[in-house]
Amino acid sequence: MLFPRFQADILLLLNLIPRLFPNKRKQKDKIRFFFDLGMDPEAVSKVQPEALELLFKLADRLEQEPEWDGHELIGVLKAFAKENGVKMGAVMFPARVALTGLSGGPDLSSVFSLLGREETVRRIRSFSLD
Repeated sequence: MLFPRFQADILLLLNLIPRLFPNKRKQKDKIRFFFDLGMDPEAVSKVQPEALELLFKLADRLEQEPEWDGHELIGVLKAFAKENGVKMGAVMFPARVALTGLSGGPDLSSVFSLLGREETVRRIRSFSLD
């Protein structure tokens, strides 16, 4: 296998693709985030500047989470949004764009699981509106 360290993640991704994206023509575009983080300019333009501060706080919060389970992390995002006095979408959308470069795609629990803690935090911290 080309990437034995990532074998389980790659198999998970390959199994998720047909369920998440039944339209085969769109599959390639929707999963490229796993291999290459090119940003969709339209998606980036929809992220509000004030979301950057929230994202940096979110990265700190995620880095401290004792368990890294995608489904559990959605609960962390909900709590984070409430603690910061914003709606869930004010956290979810910018996080999705920072992590995938897209405005849509697989649910964030899958993205968290596939990318892992280190890559998730790195992508959020390096996101900019430029």
